[in-house]
Formats: sequence, structure tokens, C-alpha cells
Amino acid sequence: MKNNMTSENIVRTGIQLLSKIDADGSLKVYFEEKNYPAPQGNEVLVEIGATPINPSDVGAMFGPVDPSSLCYEGAGKGGVLTGTIPEKALKNLKGRLGKAMPVGLEGAG
Repeated sequence: MKNNMTSENIVRTGIQLLSKIDADGSLKVYFEEKNYPAPQGNEVLVEIGATPINPSDVGAMFGPVDPSSLCYEGAGKGGVLTGTIPEKALKNLKGRLGKAMPVGLEGAG
């Protein structure tokens, strides 16, 4: 069987669910289109068809957000779920502040 895959015909874009907590305590959960570089040498690029949201993902997605502060703004994939992290919880999140974290530890595809 002949493999017709080349780095030119590999899909290298996708949509990723991200969670970001800023220093002011604001939480944002949103989708972002990502571009991935072409594989080089012995590298491979795996297309993920779906990722479930498991209980282990909830902490990464929401952190210690105040659930009553959650609000969805926008529409569809362009919308953003926002919330507020209580100030006393921010001291435990210093390494995460200002960084968008991917959500979803498992994949299928």
C-alpha cells in the first residue's frame, strides 16, 4: 500500500479549548484556532477527532472560580465563558496566571 501523505497535504489547523486566569482574578474559557507546524524528521502530527471533558479536566478548566460569577458572552465557538477567582485563591495560582492552558487530557480520532 502506497502512502500519499506529504507534509503539504496534512491538515495543520485545529480548534483548542483553553482556560486562562489573569492576575486580576478573571477566568476565561474559550476556543482558539491553532496552527501546528509541519512534522520534521521522525515527528508525527496526530489529528484528534474529539476530547472528552473528564472530572480531572474540571480543575484545569475552572480552577477555584466562584460558580455564581460564571457568564457566557458571545455566540458559538467565538464566545467566552468568564468568571471570577476569589482573591484569597489567587496566591495558589501564581504559576498559572496569564497563561492559557489547554483543556482535555484524552483524545480520540
